[in-house]
Order: sequence, then structure tokens, then C-alpha cells
Amino acid sequence: MKRPALFFAALVLALALCACAQKTAPQASYSTTHYTLSVSGGKVVSDVDWVVSIEKDSSRDFVILNLTDIQLGTSAFQISFPRIRTMINALVEKVQPDLITVTGDISYGCGPAIYGICSFIDSFGIPWAPVYGNHDFENSGMSPETLAKVLANYKHCLFKVGPRSLAYDSLYGIEAFGNYVVNIVEKDGDGFEVVKSLVFLNSGTDGITELQMQWYADCMDSVKPYGEGGDVSCAAFMHIPINDYRNAANAAIKGSWYAVDLQDSYTSGPWKSGYENSFGVNHGGIANRARTNGFGALFRDKGCDLLVCGHKHENCSCIEYEGITYLFALKTGPGCYYEEGMEGGTEISIDGSGASTVRHCFYYDGKGCYYTPQDF
Repeated sequence: MKRPALFFAALVLALALCACAQKTAPQASYSTTHYTLSVSGGKVVSDVDWVVSIEKDSSRDFVILNLTDIQLGTSAFQISFPRIRTMINALVEKVQPDLITVTGDISYGCGPAIYGICSFIDSFGIPWAPVYGNHDFENSGMSPETLAKVLANYKHCLFKVGPRSLAYDSLYGIEAFGNYVVNIVEKDGDGFEVVKSLVFLNSGTDGITELQMQWYADCMDSVKPYGEGGDVSCAAFMHIPINDYRNAANAAIKGSWYAVDLQDSYTSGPWKSGYENSFGVNHGGIANRARTNGFGALFRDKGCDLLVCGHKHENCSCIEYEGITYLFALKTGPGCYYEEGMEGGTEISIDGSGASTVRHCFYYDGKGCYYTPQDF
């Protein structure tokens, strides 16, 4: 008879501790924050430390290589890292990027993998900008605070902690920092214009929040005066997709998402009228984050025309829907799980007007990289 009593006492204590934790849990808060840009020492600089700029060569497109969900655990790091290096080397050689972005999940519970992958990416000497994925964020071999310090030590890494107390993850009670901006600028003498604003958002494990959307809106209000004609478009990078990805897929795909063949997706066959320029598949479904309902319209209304996410390893669809291109980035490597024939990176080219062109770059062992899926 003692065991039920002890169990009940333990349960009461646990509930009491949870109640205390809830009372003392940190609350997200945000005050309107605008930033300014100016030229100093020949570079475009901001009055806040979470906004950086990269200069674009006006004679050609600015090219981004996106990597996502490398996600190597301890054993996978030991076994797969040489292959990952070969893959990323081939992608960099093929794409010739001006910037490398990483849409989350660098590792999967392995500190050495974080150091190994980050050091390797930094060794290219190309600016690179990561966002946290849910596995980086929850504790991927090191705390999020430690990971932020690690990233700050890499010479070419643009990651910034960003505004504090902007969002908290309800599952872990951890601050979702790592929200920052990278502006692509063209200089002309002592003047400059912002061609495209890249906004990086930490989606934690719950997805992005209304406060993060308020911060995004303020960022876009801040940058627009520096664009041609007082306007700047945006590409936003995050790990977990917003729910509008589901709306885009439902609007564009004939029949079941899961029935679409990857190679067939590069034809008009699977796509409804008006969506024939779409490509890629959604074999992994779409993560449901109800609190992100309607965020697509908020992104669009402030100038976003491209959303880039990872998280779903068996998805690589690219669908233009209601003024925004909803892009699932192509998974980089086999870490955790993947679909055969769907490995590599994603190329995003940005022209002088800020318009973006997207194409996946598929990697095949011993055969290199291709801009369309192959059947070897």
C-alpha cells in the first residue's frame, strides 16, 4: 500500500514544481526596433550589431548556396563526414557561391560534428550564414548559448545573436535567439543601394512567433528607404516551415503529394494550371505549426518573395503561391534519414533588381552535381 501513496506524493511534487517553473518561465518581449545604414570605411554598416551587409558585384547575379539538415550524429559523423566534405566541395565548385546559407540542423547530438562541419564550411573563405534548427537549438552536443559562441569565432560566419527575449521555445524554455539580417548591397562611389534583404529566423521547435514577425516587419520598414525607389524585397530563411507551405502544396499539386515522382516533378504533369513552373516533391508531409497560420500574408505584405526552410528531409518542392516562392531546400547528405536521389544543395541567384531564381543542385557519388535529378 505504500507504493501508490509514494507515487501520489511524487506526482503532487512534480506538478507543484511544474507550476513553479511555469510561474518563473521567461516571457518573450519585443519593443519596436528600427535600424539605419551608412557607409563607413568604405563599407555599408548598421547602427545595430545584428545587421550586416555583403557587397554585390553589379555586373553579375549574387549567388547563394543553401545547405540544410546535414544532421550528423556521433556514429554518422565518424562514418559519413568524408563523404559530406566531398559533397559540399562539389557543390561549392559547381555553384560558385558568394554566400553559403545553412537552414538548420548542422548536427544531431554531436559536438565534434558541429566543430567539424563549421570548420570545413569556414575553410572556403566564403561568408556563411546559419540559422538554428530544432536539433541545434534543443541541445545538439552543446547548449544553444555555447553554439552561438562557437559560431562567433569563425572568421567568415555572419551569425548574430540578435535581439534578446524575442522568442522562447515552450518545449525547452530556451530563448530562441539567432535572429539577424544580411543585406545584399550594390555600391556606387560613396552611395549604395540594398538589392535584397535576407532575414534569418530561429524557428526553435515550435515554429516562428508573432513577435518574430513584428521584428521582421520592423526590419523591412527600416531597410526599404535604402532600396531603389524606396523599396526592397526580402528572402527569409528558417528551419521549420510555416503553415502556408501546406496551402501552397494543396493549391499546386494534383492529387496526393506523396504520389509525385521526383523526375516527373520537373515536368508540368503533377502541377495544376498556373503552377507549371513548380518543381520538387513533398514526400515528407509538412510539419504542422498552427501558430504560424497566416504568416505568409504578413511576410508578403512587407516585401518577402522567397521563403527558404529545411526540416523535412524528404521534401524539395519549390512553389510560387500568392506572391511568395515557398522553397523546401534540398537536404545535404544522408544524416538521420533521407530519400535516395535527394541529396545536395540549393542555388539561389539574385539579380540587380532583387529578383530570385531557384534551382536545386543534386549530388551523386562519383558523378558530381546536376541541376536536375538524374536516373543513374
